[in-house]
Amino acid sequence: LQQDANNRLGLAVTQIMRTAQQLYENGFISYMRTDSDHLSEDAKEATKTEIVENYGGIANFQNVATTRSSRKKTTKKPEAQAAHEAIRPAIQPDGSFAKPEALPDSLDRAAKELYELIYQRTVASHMPPQVSKLTTVRIQGVSETGDTTVIFRTTG
Repeated sequence: LQQDANNRLGLAVTQIMRTAQQLYENGFISYMRTDSDHLSEDAKEATKTEIVENYGGIANFQNVATTRSSRKKTTKKPEAQAAHEAIRPAIQPDGSFAKPEALPDSLDRAAKELYELIYQRTVASHMPPQVSKLTTVRIQGVSETGDTTVIFRTTG
């Protein structure tokens, strides 16, 4: 949380933690002093709902418990793993996460941006990895005198 919010939002660590505490106290996020990547079943269900309804359907949902997390070797006991969840948006009474744009105007810009970061990271954690194509073009040229070779390269 601290690294990503500092890199993406330019917030200082004290401001990040103060803002996260404010979001927690107002019921917008789960407990933020954890480094766990575990999500409860109801949080996974809310994440699945967000992906299915807003990001292209069930094909874009990946049950992380059966993919990434199960490949990790851990020395923790299962009870200890379930004790703390990852930082995530709080689940609303309707079983979903509050959309970042639906947060009240009483929250300041930093709180809204931090919530949006948490929301995006939570949803993205249950989506398959990005697939993209990368093309590189190299153009080689030789000076008129023939003593200098120049290579231009671009990637996109």
